[in-house]
Amino acid sequence: MATQIYKSGSIYLMDGTELYITPLKLKYMREFMDVFEAVKLSANDEQAISALAMCATVAMKQYYPSINRAICWY
Repeated sequence: MATQIYKSGSIYLMDGTELYITPLKLKYMREFMDVFEAVKLSANDEQAISALAMCATVAMKQYYPSINRAICWY
């Protein structure tokens, strides 16, 4: 009997695109964790939310790579 150690599922983007989400590959997880360090170092809520948004962008690279071309970070 196999045991599932993680959950996968579908999510829908605002434009109606359906994405099947699984845990991040190590390549993206390392980049995610590097960016997530900025949350710990943030001085206020605004910086923390900005860092979390960057984390979400890194995670989406695996599932929807073209979304990263539309996002511009200043």
